[in-house]
Amino acid sequence: MTEQPTPDLDGDELAADASIVDTILDLDELLSAQVRRAEKTVPIYTRGDLEGRIDALDDELLSLVDETGRPYPDRAVGERNPAAVSAEIEQLRAEYATSKVNITVRQMASDDWDEFRNTHAEAMKKVGTSEELGNEFWDALVAATMVAKNVTVEKVSAMRTRFGSPQVDMIAKAAWYVCTQAGIAVPFSLSSSLVMQQQRRETS
Repeated sequence: MTEQPTPDLDGDELAADASIVDTILDLDELLSAQVRRAEKTVPIYTRGDLEGRIDALDDELLSLVDETGRPYPDRAVGERNPAAVSAEIEQLRAEYATSKVNITVRQMASDDWDEFRNTHAEAMKKVGTSEELGNEFWDALVAATMVAKNVTVEKVSAMRTRFGSPQVDMIAKAAWYVCTQAGIAVPFSLSSSLVMQQQRRETS
């Protein structure tokens, strides 16, 4: 058997070979680092009942002011003037805001996500179709991703008896997002971008 000659490597080839070694070393360093998987936080409010009262007061306020916010001089009745109604709205809005609870979900590790998908294989087949997955699947997903103490599927299911569908659905969508899409690109913030653009204009 003829021994194959060792090829001469030029500078570019040596650099490419070195880069492979660097990648291996970097991967070892990466694996030893403290990796934080993607998270998503969903704000939900426990005083949704206040929305109806705020809406009613908004309607009342609209009957007392014109389109510019100026009071109609002949429509204030006693203390029910625009300023009083507006103050009541702001008080309820503040009460609503203080009822906020942040629910945070965290991306599963790849092996855990594979196991979850295998466990719920039948439900996973329905993803992206018009078929209903059912609450059992979503409750299991939220329970597996929620960053909180003593989370169980039963406790997540019990949330459905206390909250409306919008709140629970938002948590489930966040859980699905972190497990299927998050952690692969730097999140874009339109608000931050606009602020930074404005600052650049002001300093230029």
